[in-house]
Amino acid sequence: MPALEYDYTEDGYLTDVSCQYNASSLWVIKLVSCPNNTGYPCTFEAQGCFPNSDFSNKAGYKGKYGFPCASDYYTQAQLRHPSTANSSVIAIGAPNSDNVSDYYMAIAAKTNYRHFDQVQCQFWFHPKTFSVKVSTIDKTISVEPLGRTTDPEPRGMLRSKVMDALNVVSMVQTTLYVSSVGEALQNNVRNLLSRENQSTANLDNATDDQHLLAVASSMVAMADDALASFAAFSLLWSGANEAADVSMTIAGVQIGETPYITVVVVWNLLALLIVVVFAIISFVGTIPAFNFTEIASLATAANIGGREQRNAADLTSALQGWQGQGDFVEHAGLTIHYWPPDSTQPPSLQIVSTAAASKV
Repeated sequence: MPALEYDYTEDGYLTDVSCQYNASSLWVIKLVSCPNNTGYPCTFEAQGCFPNSDFSNKAGYKGKYGFPCASDYYTQAQLRHPSTANSSVIAIGAPNSDNVSDYYMAIAAKTNYRHFDQVQCQFWFHPKTFSVKVSTIDKTISVEPLGRTTDPEPRGMLRSKVMDALNVVSMVQTTLYVSSVGEALQNNVRNLLSRENQSTANLDNATDDQHLLAVASSMVAMADDALASFAAFSLLWSGANEAADVSMTIAGVQIGETPYITVVVVWNLLALLIVVVFAIISFVGTIPAFNFTEIASLATAANIGGREQRNAADLTSALQGWQGQGDFVEHAGLTIHYWPPDSTQPPSLQIVSTAAASKV
C-alpha cells in the first residue's frame, strides 16, 4: 500500500544572512574593453577584496589588480551589448577558501541595479537537526529545524562550495542585455513592498533596509538551494546515504465521516447499555415467568382477576404443555380446565378463580 506521508530527521545547515551597505567596499566592476561599431560586446571584470580576504601584512602590498589583497581568483568576466553595457552589469563575489571561518559576499552593480551596489553580506551556517515531512498527497516537502547538532562537514568544504556557487551564478545567469540575478533581486524587493502594501512601480521609493532585507532573503534561498543541490549530487553520484528511522502514514478504509460515525457509535452504546440494564433487572427481579408458547401462560395473562393474581401465577413449574387431553390444574387460586376437541364440542379453556372467571 503506498505511503501518503512520511517524515524523518536529517542533519544539515540552517543558513542565516545579514547584509549592510559598505561605502568603502573594494569589490568593483571595471570596463576592460568596449569596441564601438564592431559588433563585439563590451567586456567587464569584477575585481576586489572582501572583509575576509587574504590581506598581506607588508606595507604597500598590491595584488594582481592593484588591490591590497590576493584577489586573483575573485575575477569575474561578463559580456554586455554596447547599448546596455553601463547599466545592466551586476556581479556577486564570495571567497571560496576552505580555511576561512567567516563567510562574506559582496555585490557590485551598474545603473539599472544601483540599489544593490556596495552591499556586503555575512553568512552563518548553523549545524541543525531538521524534521523533514513529505506529503505525496499535497506534493510538498516541509523542513523544520529542531535543535543544534554536531557539524556534519567540519572541514568547511561544503560551505565553501556554497559561497563559490554564489560567486559563479552572476556570471552564468546573464545575457547581453539583462542580468537574471539583478532582476531576481529587484523582484524580491517588489515582493517585500507588496507585502507591506506599498507601491511597486518605482523601486527608488524602497528604503535601504528594504533593499537589504530583500538581498538577505534572496541569499538565504540561493544558499539553501545550493546545499540541496550538492546533497542531491552526493546521493546520486557517490551513493552517500545512510539509514534513518521513518514514520509513515498509509491509506486506510473509513466508512462514513467522523461526526456520523461518532453519533452511530454513541447510539449503539446507549442501546447496549439499556439491554444490559434490563437484563440485570430481569435476572435479579421477581418478574413471573411467561412462555408465549404455553397456552396456560396465555390464559393466565388474559385473566381479568387482577394484576396481583396474574403476577402470583408462576406457571413455569406448575403447568405442563397441553397434550390434547382434558385436564384440571390448580395453581395460585386458579382452576384451569382444558376440554379436548372432539366431534361434538370445540376445544375450549375455562379459568375459574375466586375473583372472576373467563371462558376462552
